[in-house]
Amino acid sequence: MIVNCRTAAALISRSMDARLSPYEKLKVRVHLFLCRYVGGEDCSKYQSQIQFLHQAAGRLPRPKAPGLSPADKKALKKAVRESMKTLRKAKG
Repeated sequence: MIVNCRTAAALISRSMDARLSPYEKLKVRVHLFLCRYVGGEDCSKYQSQIQFLHQAAGRLPRPKAPGLSPADKKALKKAVRESMKTLRKAKG
């Protein structure tokens, strides 16, 4: 059940975007406790940094999807109409 720092970091990172299983959560908690109080490392700092970055990124404005220009919309409508005419003729 005890995982190394690299595995714990991977689980911590994954937990930002996906739900960990109860067993994975337990592995992270055990690792964080042992790492902090026994191992001399402190992966909880990594966890805090990742959480901060995840929250900060969530506050950024989302880029808008590029839209079609009016000329492109017109050309697309024309192409669709012509394709529909061709299909109707083929069906007869």
